[in-house]
Amino acid sequence: MNIHTLFSAFRRKLLLENAINAGLSALTLGATGVFCTSLIYHILVKPTSAAILAAVGGGVFLLSFGLLFFLWRPKEKTIAKRVDGLGLQERASTMLEFLDDPSLMAQLQRQDAALHIEQASPKQLPLHIPMRRIWACIIGVCLAV
Repeated sequence: MNIHTLFSAFRRKLLLENAINAGLSALTLGATGVFCTSLIYHILVKPTSAAILAAVGGGVFLLSFGLLFFLWRPKEKTIAKRVDGLGLQERASTMLEFLDDPSLMAQLQRQDAALHIEQASPKQLPLHIPMRRIWACIIGVCLAV
């Protein structure tokens, strides 16, 4: 039994969630960078170049998106915890915990967990996108505009 194949569909769903969250945070940071750059140019009483704003916003966005996507990628423990939230009563977490245990009870538990995980659907797994992240993105974009 390979745990990676059991969790692969759930991993894809959590990677989508990760990409959305990283994208919102990166957009917030990029927009805030544009706002700060524009503010500095305004204080210095110099005209702001659209190319500089695009470079700052795009650079901050790309750098922060890559970093956040890498840092927030779902680990096996996270996937098991989220799958357990579908009503598996901590079967996936326990299976992960006793993955290397050769005892008969651990093998039976892993088989039971695999059966329940196969019955669960990734469509049942809700996306967790915090409202504070959405509001921060809205505020950052409004400041940049």
